[in-house]
Amino acid sequence: MFNITFLKTLNILYIESNENTGKHYFNILKKMITNVVFAKSSSEAIEIFNSSKNIDLVICDTQLSDGKGTELLKELRQKNEDLPFILTTKKYETEDLLNAVKLSVDDFLVKPVNAKDLIFTIEKICHNKFQEKLKEQTSKDLSSMIEIINEVALVTKTNTNDEITFVNDGFINISGYEESELLNRKLSDLRDTNYNPKAIEELYQTINNSQSWEGKDKYFTKEKEEFYVHLNVLPILSSNKTIKEFIWIRFLITEYEQEQKTLKKNVAKNIHQNRRVNNDARDKIDELMKKIAYYQNLDNNFLLEQKRNSKFVSQFNYYEKEIVEREKKLKHINEIANKKIKDIVSLEKVNREKKIKVDEELNALISSVSAKNEEIKKLTKDLDKEKARIKELEEKISIIEST
Repeated sequence: MFNITFLKTLNILYIESNENTGKHYFNILKKMITNVVFAKSSSEAIEIFNSSKNIDLVICDTQLSDGKGTELLKELRQKNEDLPFILTTKKYETEDLLNAVKLSVDDFLVKPVNAKDLIFTIEKICHNKFQEKLKEQTSKDLSSMIEIINEVALVTKTNTNDEITFVNDGFINISGYEESELLNRKLSDLRDTNYNPKAIEELYQTINNSQSWEGKDKYFTKEKEEFYVHLNVLPILSSNKTIKEFIWIRFLITEYEQEQKTLKKNVAKNIHQNRRVNNDARDKIDELMKKIAYYQNLDNNFLLEQKRNSKFVSQFNYYEKEIVEREKKLKHINEIANKKIKDIVSLEKVNREKKIKVDEELNALISSVSAKNEEIKKLTKDLDKEKARIKELEEKISIIEST
């Protein structure tokens, strides 16, 4: 799923102030990426960055113990404007996102970040940067090699009609023609068509089939002097793999055919110079041909990368829209919850007031019952006294009747 070999070549600086979160993601990164450096603050990260100077990517949380991740991004951008940077956040903040976009952040991930998504994002960003650097370096290498070839080889370019579209100084000097006399002229006009016709037929069949060809060829100068070359022909393809043009790279050779003829002094001088550098030049041209063959499809690779990037942008826009929708739903839920809380609090207040009133009525009732009980007790005592008096009277009456 992942290019482990590529990931192991990366140097990652990971910044997280939360110790548990930092330890968790640091362990995940170490399983896939060999060189991961951990920092807990902006100041520590800057110190590491300044001392290392070999950081391929920075992963940083938006909220650090000594500042915001966007502030660190701004400071590191001043040191390296192309430094790949990923921001992570636990809470979606529009202000942080806008600042990050202004600072050209490469990606913005919302926690908790899925481990596979994190590794995939790292590989995507670093691979794109690697491809850009590779293309830039390739362009420099090709320019350098073309300069070398121009110095030691006889170079021409032709279109698909065999018409010369470019010719270097080396070929001009050897051929004796002016540049204006060579441009738009058929290359076959300069060649000895009777020299090894089978090889020439094979040459055109091969290059028209989008393949390179190597062999010997024979040409005539403007003064009808003949010279022999070791020839390399390379088809240059367009993005749709059709042939745009051909590059013809030649080195003078010193076989018996060449030695039997005496060229003009300037031709002899160039032969002498090319003899000394021929071996090195042949090695360099072989290397060039390999590299050109490798980079022929580089434009196609970048088109594929652009399509992938377009897909990632679409995904980002989708998730951004999804977050906005969820925020709206959450806001709506919060409004409903707040209304319910207010209703419950209001109801609780009413119930509390009713309870207080009931308690007051109950206390009043208890007081009234207590008073009635006291009256009953008093009446009971009075009744007991009356009963005692009646009993006493009954006893007196009983005594009187008995006498």
